[in-house]
Amino acid sequence: MKKEDCSDKVFFAASDLLNALGADLTDENYRETPQRFGSYLEAAFTYDISKDLEKWKKSVFPTKYAGMITQTGVQGYSMCPHHLLPVEYRIDLAYIPRDNVIGLSKLARIAIACCKVPALQEDLAVNIADTLEEVLQTDNVAVLASGVHSCMTVRGVRASDSKTITSIFRGDFYSDLNTRNEFLSLARMAQ
Repeated sequence: MKKEDCSDKVFFAASDLLNALGADLTDENYRETPQRFGSYLEAAFTYDISKDLEKWKKSVFPTKYAGMITQTGVQGYSMCPHHLLPVEYRIDLAYIPRDNVIGLSKLARIAIACCKVPALQEDLAVNIADTLEEVLQTDNVAVLASGVHSCMTVRGVRASDSKTITSIFRGDFYSDLNTRNEFLSLARMAQ
């Protein structure tokens, strides 16, 4: 057994769990599994988005543009906090700027960063919207998250074609039906 990228405590806990389940950690297939499994879990439970917030805030630029900016099809991966099984997301997001815009890659980075920690899909959508609001200094944000949950597809009900969709509409996206419908239409067109 090797311990490289995760803390000793996490490495030994992962080893103990696998041993308790009957895994032969001397088997070549399991030799580095405690380290990989421990690193995966440790990264998910220790990620701190606040470190990235300041970086993103420095990627905001002044603009006179006042229309909608939409980014669709952002692929994110997270974990269900109930089963610690993977969730694959397609995230569509939009905002209407108030005097500034953000670099396009940062929109995707924000959505992907919010996926790094285990969260309910409903809370993930809220976290993305909150982060967009904070970085962009506008409440005109929309988030549409479509998730394929392994806890639904590989265990329990085994609904393999099931997708869960959550949406958050704030500011003009909430109060103006035309703005909301424009975003939903653009998101649908991009699928």
